[in-house]
Amino acid sequence: MTRAILGLRENSSGLFNIVYKLIRKCIENDQDFTNEM
Repeated sequence: MTRAILGLRENSSGLFNIVYKLIRKCIENDQDFTNEM
């Protein structure tokens, strides 16, 4: 299981980085929104 996940990350590291950045941006936007409330 873990070995398959690591292999998948190695094969699509670029896609993984893009998704990770999108998630980080969404989390930051959520934090900004809650701070404004």
